[in-house]
Amino acid sequence: MPCESCGGNPKGPFNPRVSISSIQDAFKEYHGRGTLHINRSQVQQVLSEGEKDLKDYDTEIARLQARVLFFERKKDRLQAHLSDCTSLISSIRRLPDDILRIIFDYHACGPLILGAVCSHWRAIVLSTPSLWSQITFLFDTGRPLAMTTNALQLYLDRSKESALHMEIFVSHFGTGQPLSIDYFEHQAFQYLATHAHRWKTLGLTIETSLGFLERHSVFSCPELEHLTLYGSHLEGPSPPINLTPMPKLHIVTIDSSYTHYVHPSVPWHQITKLSLNSLSSVPQFLVACPNLLVLQIELKPNESNPIPDDVQTSTTHHGLSKLVLSFLQPPPDEDDDDDVLVSNLDVLVKILAQLDLPNLNSFQLLASTRVNRYPLTDWSVEALAIFTSFMERCGGHLTVLNLMDLSMDLSNLLSILRKVPSLVELTLSDSPLSKMSMERRSRLFSPPLVSSAFLRSLHAFRRFDGLSPASPLLPKLQKLSLQVDNEFDEEVFVDTISSRWIPSDDYAQEVGITSLQKVELRFGDEFFHTFDLDTVKSMTKLSSLKVLWKQGMKVDVICGGIYVDL
Repeated sequence: MPCESCGGNPKGPFNPRVSISSIQDAFKEYHGRGTLHINRSQVQQVLSEGEKDLKDYDTEIARLQARVLFFERKKDRLQAHLSDCTSLISSIRRLPDDILRIIFDYHACGPLILGAVCSHWRAIVLSTPSLWSQITFLFDTGRPLAMTTNALQLYLDRSKESALHMEIFVSHFGTGQPLSIDYFEHQAFQYLATHAHRWKTLGLTIETSLGFLERHSVFSCPELEHLTLYGSHLEGPSPPINLTPMPKLHIVTIDSSYTHYVHPSVPWHQITKLSLNSLSSVPQFLVACPNLLVLQIELKPNESNPIPDDVQTSTTHHGLSKLVLSFLQPPPDEDDDDDVLVSNLDVLVKILAQLDLPNLNSFQLLASTRVNRYPLTDWSVEALAIFTSFMERCGGHLTVLNLMDLSMDLSNLLSILRKVPSLVELTLSDSPLSKMSMERRSRLFSPPLVSSAFLRSLHAFRRFDGLSPASPLLPKLQKLSLQVDNEFDEEVFVDTISSRWIPSDDYAQEVGITSLQKVELRFGDEFFHTFDLDTVKSMTKLSSLKVLWKQGMKVDVICGGIYVDL
């Protein structure tokens, strides 16, 4: 057995039997003459002992290779342990457990994956019931699996008494038969029903979803605040049902590409926030929700959401304070007709023509998604008139306005902004139009919103828009957020922002302009890098805003999602 410390040969050190020098001497002795008188037995002995030496060399090499392998394994083991040891002083291990719990709450992978990372994380996950309260339940009526039920029970048990945020997806594709309510009797739904007192948010994609909330299935939902209905639940009229009490329900989201109707069994009078992606039923929902404060509408007009022609001309809602319109349509192909390209604008006009919201104080119009940015262009006289009229009807109380990816002439934009002198917060965004051909750009492109001329129009004292010196544009503006995707004049921008920094209340009252408090300037975004970071950093005039920043104005410059140090 080799020595553990030195790995030496237990038979002693290896000493070769044959000397190479003796063989070389023999060749020298018989160099140039024959070997008739050579001692053959002596040569045979050298050859025999040489063969033994070769075997001993092989043995010694194998021993040394095994020794090298042994040290390599010890090295690898040490490296692994050193790596583990380094993790002991890593930043994540220095975080207190309470901070890790907060981080885990925002992590999308779920407690099972988080708990598999290490024993420490597993202990945190098992001791934090709220991490098990986000439950997505998939139920196939044709193949209800015991594993699905067991996993559901595991989450419900480990969440203890935490408020539950649930989404229930039910599929009936495996049955080949129409969906019935018999699956409500399944053990999994019985588990869910026994924990109904903990439901805080609930999403249902069952075609007869409201039937699950009848009194005979669920006794009470005392903590339920947010109900989301997916699919075609409210596609057509149905008789009222006896829903379980939901005294705290105040948010409803209907996520369906079908036309909705107002289900008579939902307590609409409690609803303060409503999200829809159907246009035709907006007036009916406004009438059904007298206490509504926030209305969000997300539309894909060119897909399954038709533009209704038989909408009433006007619906008044005195309580609504926030309206958000989002268009989720991706940019069209180059072969699409222009009539299709501007359908978003048609939808917008249809919506705004229906609404009279005299107490609205926040209006957000997101004309496209952040990934697929396709602007509202080709404003007709009628469309501009409807849009301006809507803004005028809301102008008395409107304090927040967000216009993303609109493209219109400066005169039209200024005409709209003059209707809302009460505005405190303004967000404007250009559109890069980067995915369209030059021919299409020439047909649809109008001057960008955030132009040099627009920036000049915001100047506190100098007028470039024909207004009198006593009529500043947006006199109450305190927060300004601009996203630039085209031209940008840093000198004009700095001059305008500096003019609206009025820290003296007395002087602000004298000139009739509230001091600007916060400015955010974005060059492109995470998806559209229309400006190079080095180019933005080289804009030296922007650094003069440091003075205002030190005096109290918050100024952020962001390029492609990266904050730029002034």
